[in-house]
Amino acid sequence: MEMMTKKYYEWVVGVILLYGFCSGSIVGVFGAAPKKAVDVPFQKNYVPSWSADHIKYINGGKEVQLLLDKYSGTGFQSRDAYLFGHFSMRIKTVPDDSAGIVIAFYLSSQGAEHDEIDFEILGNRTGQPSILQTNVFTGGKGDREQRIFFWFDPSKLYHTYSILWNMYMIAFFVDDVPIRVFKNSKDIGVRFPFNQPMKLYSSLWNADDWATRGGKEKTDWSKAPFTASYSSFHIDGCDAPRRKRSRCAQHAALNGGIRRPSKTLMGISIEGSNFGVIFVSRIQWGLLNLVFNSKRKRERSTAVVERVEIKSIREEDDGWRGEEDSEEEKEAVISQTPVFRRRKKMERNLHSVSFTRGTMKG
Repeated sequence: MEMMTKKYYEWVVGVILLYGFCSGSIVGVFGAAPKKAVDVPFQKNYVPSWSADHIKYINGGKEVQLLLDKYSGTGFQSRDAYLFGHFSMRIKTVPDDSAGIVIAFYLSSQGAEHDEIDFEILGNRTGQPSILQTNVFTGGKGDREQRIFFWFDPSKLYHTYSILWNMYMIAFFVDDVPIRVFKNSKDIGVRFPFNQPMKLYSSLWNADDWATRGGKEKTDWSKAPFTASYSSFHIDGCDAPRRKRSRCAQHAALNGGIRRPSKTLMGISIEGSNFGVIFVSRIQWGLLNLVFNSKRKRERSTAVVERVEIKSIREEDDGWRGEEDSEEEKEAVISQTPVFRRRKKMERNLHSVSFTRGTMKG
């Protein structure tokens, strides 16, 4: 009876959170949202890292465009390295036919055992949905890719891509929507990036050997040059070379500038059990519906894709195995919420894409 009561309570609160998220009252449900990106010129915090002639500055550097042609892509990096913080970038992706093209926004340290926290936007043919891939490297080891379809066209308007990194977790956001959490579980042997300062990088490059349908769709160079646009170059992080690492740990206690207890994500505790973060997973499922893990055990070009079961985020990251809710239970709860029709409308707007285990078909 106690187990049934707890399960019912989880679902009731989950529905409330889902409704609050989609109705625009997320601040009231979760607490304050992550700090908004601030408009500062590109030159204040960033410098070109390669092919500087393929970067175009607009409005005094308040916006920049990266250009990709058949000769070169381009990229930029932060002036400083950071240990913990809340890092955002507003990006408008390559419009129309972007198959084979990748836009990367990530944090990375140097060396063979480097740490890295990635956003990668994988292009697609005109009319087909782009894919957002996230990954976390610790000690030079990755293989933690996760892919989702966008629930909007990322090439039409600017959207904010944010990484929250502190001693307790790494959280990925798109327009303040949490799409993934990587929890610090080093107490059970899972490595976590906590002692290597990282610079921010972004690049526009050709990856048609793996990026779209495992390399089957090639870049159409007749459409070149391809352009990605950027704005809001503020960085809210602890600049490690200028401060002692103990100061950066204190900075992390503010969630990279978010003033609330550091073991929470938008007001939900992630300490002790999976009870809180499972709600974030269910919100993702209700909003995005299509969620995939990409585990590439061979070369990057193989792009093996598997369907993700709806489970707590903790299960992904530290091996916890809990009771799985049936598909019927999930559908029964979601179908009773006011946002069910909104989710179905988003599904209709996505073009039909079929998946099989091991390959991806468009």
